[in-house]
Amino acid sequence: MLSAVCLIAGVLLAASTFFGLMVSLVGRLGGINHISRAFVLALITAVLLIPWQVLGLNVLGVTWTPDELLRWLPTKGTDLWNTVIFYLRFSGYWAAVTLLLLLSQIRSTCWSKSILRRLEII
Repeated sequence: MLSAVCLIAGVLLAASTFFGLMVSLVGRLGGINHISRAFVLALITAVLLIPWQVLGLNVLGVTWTPDELLRWLPTKGTDLWNTVIFYLRFSGYWAAVTLLLLLSQIRSTCWSKSILRRLEII
């Protein structure tokens, strides 16, 4: 359930950023650098949120199922390397995606400020 919500939110973020990019392009509003980078970051985030491992691919997505966590749990305590991989998989990957989301939001904010300056609102 949580993975579906995360996936839908990631796709909606990428779609809304894409619509902002199209409005900026068609309206010649400027700030294309900021909104295009925000769109690329949102698109990367949406791709990373897809649970590729559930689809049978060898690529790991950020979202995981409880069964997958139970399958990885016994490998955590075997040695230091497996413990590091375990924590990177289940917490570090999320931290990286959260960083991508924050960078996308910062870029979107820069874009909106650029448009407001161009329209002489601020």
